[in-house]
Amino acid sequence: MQAEFLGVLQIMMMATEMSVMAIFMVMFMMDPGGLGKMDMTHQKRLSLWAGGIGLLAALLLVWLPDWGPVALSVPGAHEQAADLGRELLGRSMFIFQSAGLTILTAMIAATMVAIVPNAEQRK
Repeated sequence: MQAEFLGVLQIMMMATEMSVMAIFMVMFMMDPGGLGKMDMTHQKRLSLWAGGIGLLAALLLVWLPDWGPVALSVPGAHEQAADLGRELLGRSMFIFQSAGLTILTAMIAATMVAIVPNAEQRK
């Protein structure tokens, strides 16, 4: 599918997610600016080797397989949107609803755990 809109939405979502993660990392790190001359790395050589091997494996997985022919005919935007709607509201609906309910339950539970007053606050 040529779903440019969904691709842009996904990129925007990931950019927002990463920026929120970076903000929280800076908030909770002991030395966010690196001003304390702390070296937070462990097993530096092993991690460099593992990263290099992982990069090489990823590049080989991109270049070596035969990905098949490029689609020669692409349905129109209206048909793509209709197909996406059928997919989301058809067989995947139960999965999405279950995931949404699970996430909502986890958010409520995390909020309740965070705001439960302790014995000192009750007095």
